[in-house]
Amino acid sequence: MNTKSANEAPNLKLDISRREAIDRLFADLSPWDILYLRRKIRDTTITLATIDDLPLELICTILSYLDFDDYRTCTWVCRKWTAIWAQGAVITRAMRQFFPGLLSSYPETPARQVYPLAVKKHLKWRQPHCKYTWIPWNLGASDIFKDLPEFAPDEKVPAEVFWPFLYNKDKLAWQPRPTWVIIDDLRTQKRQRFVLPRSGMTGAQCQIAAVNDQLLVLLELRGTDRTAHVVNLATREWKALTLPARLEHAYVDSKTVSIVTEIGQILLFTWGGKMVQLDLSQIEYRPAGSNSMFGGVPKVLPHPTQDNVIFAVWAFSHEYRDKRLCSFAVVKFEDGQAVWQTTESIPNPLQNPQRHCEEVIWLTLSFTCRKSDNDGTFSLGLYRIQGAEKAKLELCPCCEPRKRKGDWGAVTFNVLTQTFSHHDYLSLRPDILWDGEPYEALVYRNAMKLADAHLWNNDLLLAATTTDDHDTTDVHMQTIHPAGSHKATSPQWLPVRLRDATQSHRTQVFQDDDFVVVPTRGGMALFEPSESRSAGMMSDTVDQTLIFISAYFLYLRHDHDLTTSSFNSYNLTMSSPAADDATPASRLIDADQISTRSSSYASDNDSISETRESRRKAKHAIRLTAFISANIIALACGSIVVFSLYAPLLQSRLHYTQFQVNAVAIAGSVALYLPISLIGYICDRVGLKPLALTGGILFGAGYGTAAVVYRNLDLEYRSHPHYRVDGDWSLPFMMFAFVCVGIATCSLYMAAVSSCAKNFGKGRYRGLALATPITCFGLSPMWLSQAGTRLFTETRPDGSKGDLDVFRFFVFLAILTFAMGILGTFTLRVVDEDDLIDEAIEELEQSGLLDGSSLLGRSERNYGAASTHGDEMENSALLDPSKDDAKWKKNWVLNAETRSFLADRTMWPFALAFLLIVGPGEAFINNLGTIIGTLTPPEMEGLSHRTSAATHVSIFGVTNTASRIFIGTLTDLLAPYPQTQHVQAPQTRSAVSSRFSISRVAFMAFFATLLSLGLLILASGLVQNHAERFWLVSGLVGAGYGAIFSLTPLMVTIIWGVENFATNYGIIGMLPAAGSTFWGLIYSATYQNGANNSKAAPGDGEQDDLFCYGEQCYAPTYWAETITVWVAVGLLIYAWKGRGGWAQRGIVI
Repeated sequence: MNTKSANEAPNLKLDISRREAIDRLFADLSPWDILYLRRKIRDTTITLATIDDLPLELICTILSYLDFDDYRTCTWVCRKWTAIWAQGAVITRAMRQFFPGLLSSYPETPARQVYPLAVKKHLKWRQPHCKYTWIPWNLGASDIFKDLPEFAPDEKVPAEVFWPFLYNKDKLAWQPRPTWVIIDDLRTQKRQRFVLPRSGMTGAQCQIAAVNDQLLVLLELRGTDRTAHVVNLATREWKALTLPARLEHAYVDSKTVSIVTEIGQILLFTWGGKMVQLDLSQIEYRPAGSNSMFGGVPKVLPHPTQDNVIFAVWAFSHEYRDKRLCSFAVVKFEDGQAVWQTTESIPNPLQNPQRHCEEVIWLTLSFTCRKSDNDGTFSLGLYRIQGAEKAKLELCPCCEPRKRKGDWGAVTFNVLTQTFSHHDYLSLRPDILWDGEPYEALVYRNAMKLADAHLWNNDLLLAATTTDDHDTTDVHMQTIHPAGSHKATSPQWLPVRLRDATQSHRTQVFQDDDFVVVPTRGGMALFEPSESRSAGMMSDTVDQTLIFISAYFLYLRHDHDLTTSSFNSYNLTMSSPAADDATPASRLIDADQISTRSSSYASDNDSISETRESRRKAKHAIRLTAFISANIIALACGSIVVFSLYAPLLQSRLHYTQFQVNAVAIAGSVALYLPISLIGYICDRVGLKPLALTGGILFGAGYGTAAVVYRNLDLEYRSHPHYRVDGDWSLPFMMFAFVCVGIATCSLYMAAVSSCAKNFGKGRYRGLALATPITCFGLSPMWLSQAGTRLFTETRPDGSKGDLDVFRFFVFLAILTFAMGILGTFTLRVVDEDDLIDEAIEELEQSGLLDGSSLLGRSERNYGAASTHGDEMENSALLDPSKDDAKWKKNWVLNAETRSFLADRTMWPFALAFLLIVGPGEAFINNLGTIIGTLTPPEMEGLSHRTSAATHVSIFGVTNTASRIFIGTLTDLLAPYPQTQHVQAPQTRSAVSSRFSISRVAFMAFFATLLSLGLLILASGLVQNHAERFWLVSGLVGAGYGAIFSLTPLMVTIIWGVENFATNYGIIGMLPAAGSTFWGLIYSATYQNGANNSKAAPGDGEQDDLFCYGEQCYAPTYWAETITVWVAVGLLIYAWKGRGGWAQRGIVI
């Protein structure tokens, strides 16, 4: 038979008529024709269709039959298969199939980039071993958790916890007493304590009902249990809610609380609003021919991003011979109205019941509705097909399929995609009991009894307890991956030993992306997967009380309708409560009110799109506010530059010498430039608000001190005009004042520029956004000098305007700049800074610039065995470094980027080029007045055209300002722009846009050449005796100087990222002070030498004030400056095009 099939199989490919035609053809062929045909057929290669030839829709169809491990295996076959299975449409379909909601969590990120995150999360829980930390409860001073100062106790007070626990969004809520609650944040290691109001007088008790990162919900256990309390964790405000019936379940997400009463009512309360009740009377959600389960009381699935959207879920069982065993009805409510509904069922395996069959089959079901991942998935029901007590993998002949894939099953629902999923799990322990009565812990010795279960990221975590003959009780856990063709490794969790058997009845387990959390009466155990084995067993130090939880059972009878029963069982802590009010601890509110993490998601429905749009607009408003505020602050914080406006009055009014005036000016300049790297470091790590506040305070203190010193000394000189007043005491105070002003200027300038750099790092017009505050800072001295000379002048006796009133001007500056600091404190913000750091970590790890193992090294030191030393516990982290304390993670990444910045070979020629370009520009503007004085001989004064320093300061200022804003806009339009705002990793040329573009390096080299051209014109003597041509010099130098100052921070952000911008730019920003000082000294020496040799010194014999005229006064200096700028251009080109340069590494610049 097999031979016949093999012979006939090829013939199936041919039509009968075609075979007959071929037979006739052979009959007509000669032997030579047949020999030729045989040779032709032998030399012909038959090519069969391969997977390359399959259309995309068939690839996606094949994908629907694969599990995630199958899919990953397909990508490993060869490069060709990798390209096929990694196509955009295929990988998007795979992500939606295996990780529903994950793509919605990253709506603006391609699926190809999200895929590594999914793989990383997938592989973490497939490590063979575990590591753990044991943290005992402590009511007093904890080694781990830090209280607020006003609540911090002085001593340690060990505690025993009798009440249930809740865990959500890194916050573990527990009750040491029935009147107060402690919330420990595992991320920040902060502790909060809350006591029920007036409980001391009324004796009222409470129990935790729900918790998240913003709100805490408590049920007051008094009378009819119809009073719920909602606490705002940030403000510690309390709201009391009076319910129409007894509370059954509570859920919280963001600032919205959903409450379900025992009679099935659903109530919604948003913080700051009123409680409303949903109208369920007009909704027909019950499937035909079904019966309500769990008392007909619904569960609620909160929406992670929309406060006005919830999903209500009901469970139903079906009649005898129905193809459905039980069903879940899901109804979507938006703004209190039902807008969508659907139903999903667990199929009935009993398809052909025979009356003579005596097989006993039960479906054990828990109606959980518990959060199952961070991407909008909830576990609706966990079930097991079993006999009287144990799982059944092979059913009777009446069932179909008779052999099951696994003994456990789960139904999940994703609120973002509004889709269901079914999962099967094959446990290594089919003998786990799941219908035990309270006495079973002592009667069924050495038997596994289910205590709790938690579904997370499609993996099922089971916690079961055993009690041996010596009454020793242990909690055993196992993680089960979905049943499939691949057998993946699961962590081997160490058991937790309990002292008393009754403690097993209230064991709870929680899981998230980082940990398995097992709270007990004596403490909390944190487990994490690991490659290395951990020895030992954790032991709780106290015993616990008994709590009964209800479970639901469906008896699949062969002779008549299904029989349903509800037993008092301790099985699942996420089931409905069934115990009475015998003791306060015996009532457990549903533990499945854990809500989903708030973040940015996307969905296809209009309501979600509207919410995303509103959030996008809110973030845009914050960015715009910060941008406007940064420009206003920059317009005011350049006040130190107008020092020359009142410097002569320090000599004439305070009788300062030129040396003392210079000392004050130098103090301000040094304080302006030298601390910029430190201030940048602080800006990145501490934040903008503290820096702005510090700047405002220092501005107020600096100008306030200067005003007081000036006022007192001026009045003292005026009151004693004929006596010599000792004013030397004022110099240190005046220098201190301008040190404060210099540091404040640096602080506010860095805060303003950094906010624009980080908020608009992803924007297409990042250059314009960054150039605007830099331009405003350049405009600051212009309008401040005009305001000073027009608004703050003294009035002469004849009514005309006199000199600047320095005291009033200082007071004005103190008030103005302090107000700018306060404005920055409240308005300068970096939107989504945490996401910025997380994205930086991800990109750095993927690019290989950051070794993830070093980040994980912190956890390697903190976990692995139970710590018994207080100092070790104090220094250990509670969370995996990937989700560790945000401040620590931020500092770690920024420090790594700083080291990378300093180690970058291209940074040093770039920084040196900046020094060689900016130094001559700074020296030029500082010595502009003396240069103009050398252009025209004294004897020609009044006869030839002369120009003033004020005119060329204005020309320099106009071209400087125009080039700053112009270069920002021009580079945005013409320069290439990378797709990332973080440190650029080496990439292939194909990753760079092919559109026409001009590199920012070319722009920088061009404007540096313009600056050198101005210096060359001056050095060549072209303007000597032709002062009217000097506008060429001041205009070219001003344009080049301004453009360089705009391009440098922009290039720092593009090459080395925005998250560490202030630190990186601060390192380079110190260089202008060195360049200005160096070239100022060189020019002074050249001028002095020229003056000594000059024959045109006025006042023939006066050697104190030498005057210099001619090219010898400046030409050598500016020839040298011109050459150094050309050297700087060469360094720029080397950093760009040289070996290992930006172009070779594929850096988009």
